[in-house]
Amino acid sequence: MGTLIFLLIVGFGLWFGLPVIIRRFTRSEEKFDRLRYDELGRKFSQYYTEDEVPDDQRTEYREYLNLRRIKEAHERGGAFSTRFGGALIKICRVAGVVVVILAVVATSAIYVPQGKSAHMKRIYGTSMRPGQIIADAGQAGPQKEILPAGFKIRFFIRVINQIENLPDVTVSPGHVLTLVANDGRDKPESQLFADPWPDSLDKKKMLENATFALEHGLQKGPQVVAFGPGIYRFNQYLFQSDTSRATTRIMPGEVGVCKANYGPKFDHSFLSQVGNPYYQKFPEFLTEGDRPTREVAVSAGLVPKGWKPSETERTFNYELLDDPESKWYHYFPETYNLLTRAMVIEAKLVPPGHIGVSWDWLTEGEYSINPAALEVITYSAKTQGFNYYGGYSVSEGSVVFNSSIQLEDGQADVATDAISSDGFQMAIDYRIMVRILPQQAPYDLVMWGTWADIENKSITPDSRSAMRNNAQNVACLDYVRDRELQERTTFEQMWMQQLKKGTIVVDVNYGEIMIPPDLRETQTRKVLAEQNKLAWEAEELEQEARIATEQQRAIAEQQDSLVYAQIQKEKADYYRQMQDLRGQGDASYARQLADGLAAKYGAMASVIGPEGVTTLESLDRLKEMGVKNITPMVLYQGAGNGNAVTETFGPLNATILGQMLLGLKIPGYSPIDFMPAVEPDSAADSTTTPPDTTGASSQP
Repeated sequence: MGTLIFLLIVGFGLWFGLPVIIRRFTRSEEKFDRLRYDELGRKFSQYYTEDEVPDDQRTEYREYLNLRRIKEAHERGGAFSTRFGGALIKICRVAGVVVVILAVVATSAIYVPQGKSAHMKRIYGTSMRPGQIIADAGQAGPQKEILPAGFKIRFFIRVINQIENLPDVTVSPGHVLTLVANDGRDKPESQLFADPWPDSLDKKKMLENATFALEHGLQKGPQVVAFGPGIYRFNQYLFQSDTSRATTRIMPGEVGVCKANYGPKFDHSFLSQVGNPYYQKFPEFLTEGDRPTREVAVSAGLVPKGWKPSETERTFNYELLDDPESKWYHYFPETYNLLTRAMVIEAKLVPPGHIGVSWDWLTEGEYSINPAALEVITYSAKTQGFNYYGGYSVSEGSVVFNSSIQLEDGQADVATDAISSDGFQMAIDYRIMVRILPQQAPYDLVMWGTWADIENKSITPDSRSAMRNNAQNVACLDYVRDRELQERTTFEQMWMQQLKKGTIVVDVNYGEIMIPPDLRETQTRKVLAEQNKLAWEAEELEQEARIATEQQRAIAEQQDSLVYAQIQKEKADYYRQMQDLRGQGDASYARQLADGLAAKYGAMASVIGPEGVTTLESLDRLKEMGVKNITPMVLYQGAGNGNAVTETFGPLNATILGQMLLGLKIPGYSPIDFMPAVEPDSAADSTTTPPDTTGASSQP
């Protein structure tokens, strides 16, 4: 302000004061008309001002004044000529104008350096209200408007305002900008943070334009909003800034759960009101019938209850689960839900923008979040493995547990103790694979806490309970023998239990199952006996196989003889069949001949009697045989019966019959001993020769 006044004084002095001084030291070179001066002097001497002169004489009065000025200049003299003095006067007046212009420019123009913004505090104006920080139009105090870098001209801006160039706020990578508003509407005392800026508003415009922010309901106090890395120009009289807070990072394999420290409270009764948007967001049940889904059943090898293996199907056909015609199609549901309305109400989860733990979550990435307003707790979404082993020993034939041992790294807890249906105590080492899906993370944070809390409060009790329940229905040795079935049973029970508690069981694997040593020894002896039996049976089978091999080898070595014997056997079979057929033919012929002769001899006997017939036939045979002399070899003497024919021909017939028998040639019989004689097949004997099995040449 002082500079402006000084420059204005200098300017006006150059314009008005200095020309007056120059005129006093300038000689007049104008021609002076004395006669005219005297004439006008007499006429206007009685007037002191121009206003007293009549209007029609004012022109002459001005001429008089000019002549008087010339007269005075001639009388005064001076150091400057009229021309030089006039030039000096012009220069002074130009300089005065320049000084005045410089004064105006100096107070109306500002230059804001790069990277800064001009903040103004008005000096002259009306007073602000109590508690007001940012002045309204016409009020003295910090102004809403800021000026960016560059040359700016505003009339008397430096006179009216106090200018302060403040550097723009730079947010480095990995950090966020948080704000505290110094002015705006008052927030309720119970609120820690001001109301969040509506999503419908441009947040950057709210930051950079104080007028826009105050007109759209900005509240005093800490703000919820946060801005990421960058350079920001805003009214620093309105907002205090903090750039020291880090961004929120969700690493791969993690999920972020948000806990808001701002916003209104949520009425959970909305979740139970049909037609409310929140009612449709969460279902009533996790799965149909509280059973695992088809995908889980297939991956874990689960089978429907009621299915039993048969001779044709030893294992369950999982394609039946996708066949609408199958009775097992609806047994395992297609999908499952992760949160029910009851679970949301139980954990008091809230929608985003309400105070409390939100049912929404953050996935992998980097977020510009105000950590004071929105706390983010990260959960590992990777599959977690919990190992349960040890903590027991074998003493005096039984399993003894000691739960007070120091756990090792990677050991969740000791093994589970269980009692079988036949009363034996077992120790079961096992490993459980569990994971959390993003939708479940908010529920788990509220209900359980960290992964360690989930393991201690949920997974360990459920796994021990499932194993003990299974063991009490199975004999000890059967439990060990059917460990795969027990794994599936434990998995099926735990899967649904953990789903209701906000976690997903991926797998259950049994390790060592420790049973009492006496029972193990008995089982070992039984197994050894069975193994010995199997070994003996295997050895016996080996001996039988060896004998069969040797037999086959011997048969191979005698293959030629066997072939010859086989051929001979087949020939004998064919010859026997031929003889049978021939005998059958001869018998048929003999029967027919006998029948004919019987008829013939019957007719003859009826005439000449049986003895006569015999005699006639005997004579015919002798004639055929060419017998001429018949000498009886045997004396035949009969007692006599009065029959002349018999007594005459009886001896003769006996003699003839004997010679006939001696000379008779019957095919196939010897006339001496009546023994059968085989007639060799000349054709076969001439072509078939027995092989030489001794290696020496032989003549057939």
